[in-house]
Amino acid sequence: MDKLKEEGNDFYGIIAEEEMENVYRLGGKILNLPKAQYSYNDMQIQYNQKSGGRNSCTLYGSMGAISDLTGRTWTLDEQKDIYRQSLIAGLNPSIGWFINRAVDLVRKNYFRIWNEELLSFSVPLADEAFFDALEKGYTVVVGYRGNKEYNLDRKDGVLDKISFGATTYGHCVRMVKTDKNTYDMVVDNYFGRDPNTYKIKRGHLEELVKNKVFFRTGYLFVLKKAFEKVNEHSDFFAKVPLWGTVAVEAAIKDGTITYDSDLDEIVATKAVEEYFIKTGIFTKSEGNVSMLRWIVALYRLGNL
Repeated sequence: MDKLKEEGNDFYGIIAEEEMENVYRLGGKILNLPKAQYSYNDMQIQYNQKSGGRNSCTLYGSMGAISDLTGRTWTLDEQKDIYRQSLIAGLNPSIGWFINRAVDLVRKNYFRIWNEELLSFSVPLADEAFFDALEKGYTVVVGYRGNKEYNLDRKDGVLDKISFGATTYGHCVRMVKTDKNTYDMVVDNYFGRDPNTYKIKRGHLEELVKNKVFFRTGYLFVLKKAFEKVNEHSDFFAKVPLWGTVAVEAAIKDGTITYDSDLDEIVATKAVEEYFIKTGIFTKSEGNVSMLRWIVALYRLGNL
């Protein structure tokens, strides 16, 4: 277990990084994330974890991420009630808690208060799925291992270094998109402190993970209704190769095919295929033309 609190410092701790099998994980061939309803940059909602209770950073990182997504703010009474629940669930006021357990608790409380279901996903930091989530407006709840050197580096609003030596505390924060492909931004849980936000060069994130400054895994919340809507036909698209996706989407949009269409059905002969090859529409022969290849041909001809 890391030493979690630096003497004379008000950063509170995370017990350790914990990954559980029952947490959805984004990565590799991920399911589609809908565009976030709101993002941090819309309302810039911030909290001060000192309002809720000792070592509550995992709770406030999670509550902040939900506020960014929904535009809703947690009242002080709600914050304190969630903290009381966390003490029963295992948060230790002297050392902190696990991010994934805080995510789970806060998600359940959001449903209890607002009667709107959220899903939570884990995502590898600095992975393609992580950056995809940031680009779509999501806030990722992340943890890092810091010390006095880290604190001094961030004071000018930019974390420049990628390694900081021995850990003296663990902390949970939010990470959001800011300058495209250049920086991402950390939103801390001490609103009123200057600065409570600071940037990290996007190219540095992978190194910060490798150097065990930032944890390997972050967490994000997604509105369940929005997620299910964009993934309603995920099984259908799972069978479509990348080269055919755009054409199939266009064909569905204009009614040429439906989600019940058999893309493997043979709809044209080798003679038709040879014509498409001669005209440069196809580049290789398969001996016939399936519905999928026919749709792609129509798209390349400008008929979709």
